[in-house]
Amino acid sequence: MTDKELYDKQGYVRMRSAILSREVYIVKHMDVSVPDMTLLRFGEEEVAYLKKLKKQNQLDDEQLRVLTMAKEEFGGTIIDANAKDASKSKRKRAATRQVPRQNTVYTEPKSWTIKSKGRATV
Repeated sequence: MTDKELYDKQGYVRMRSAILSREVYIVKHMDVSVPDMTLLRFGEEEVAYLKKLKKQNQLDDEQLRVLTMAKEEFGGTIIDANAKDASKSKRKRAATRQVPRQNTVYTEPKSWTIKSKGRATV
């Protein structure tokens, strides 16, 4: 069975990336269950976007490694901020964000105040 047939049947393929020097999963969508959950997963849309950036010389190997480390550390999906779906989600998040009041005076939290004025110790 070829990798393409396996990908179509299971919804994922495990591969070794020469650029990242590690094994990753390429999945049809992020809901696909994979055998080793410790490996990083990239969805079809992420791969297509990264390939587009690479082809346009907007992404080099080091930047790809940094993006991968950020994805691993923070989770989430690498998206095109200019895509139609991404802009909708930004507006949705912005609508739910609380807006600070204009006439509010900033006060430091009580936990930041010095409780005792003792001599500094070394």
